[in-house]
Amino acid sequence: MSDLAQVLELMHTRWQRWTTLRLEGHEWRHLETFGRAWQHHVEELHKGGAASARSIAFKRSDGRQPAAESREDWRVWLAKPDKSRTEFQVGDATVTAVFIGRHWWGWSPSRGFVTNNGAPNHSHGFGPAEALIDPARHLASLQLGDVAMATFRERQAFQVTALPRTDDEHAFNRTFHILGTGADLYKLVVDAEVGVLLRVQADFRGHAFRVIEVDDISVNGRFGDATFDSNRLRNRLPAL
Repeated sequence: MSDLAQVLELMHTRWQRWTTLRLEGHEWRHLETFGRAWQHHVEELHKGGAASARSIAFKRSDGRQPAAESREDWRVWLAKPDKSRTEFQVGDATVTAVFIGRHWWGWSPSRGFVTNNGAPNHSHGFGPAEALIDPARHLASLQLGDVAMATFRERQAFQVTALPRTDDEHAFNRTFHILGTGADLYKLVVDAEVGVLLRVQADFRGHAFRVIEVDDISVNGRFGDATFDSNRLRNRLPAL
């Protein structure tokens, strides 16, 4: 089996390869290049007659010059068949959400405690880790290229380059939104055991502008009952 075939099999069978997963990582952005990639995307939309996309700018509320780069941490817990928990930063605040089946419960400093009470038409963001845990969903939007064996975080992995498929440049594409809108090249690191992405990098004209990366991973560990306890979330108690 070729390396590319192994990568595709890993991506398509990732849910069969683990019982629980705990991932901790970070998202890094180079804000100027991030903005230039987005602006290029907007200009391409306008060329085709689309007028709904807006330019993007990073500003501080106090008026001072924003930093050149940003780094935000995130954590997720996944347990089959249908439990997950996410914690991620939005600015200086931490957003937390628990998902069990069609139900979710969330807490953030700005909104307090919220829940959908099982209603499928109300959703909650999962944070940067969404880009990593279900790589097969990206395949329709990416053209995979070079594949090479690698070691990442002391784990066997595959390094993969990918080009965006832009057959319909005017439609919203969730893969590009999650991985980095406006990129002309993506660089993926696929875990050789469980098939999730350990790292994804979005490049624009030879410069990285967004990286979502795993710093620590635990496969098939045991979680306490409190991890997915919505009452603890409601009362702002930490997961055990």
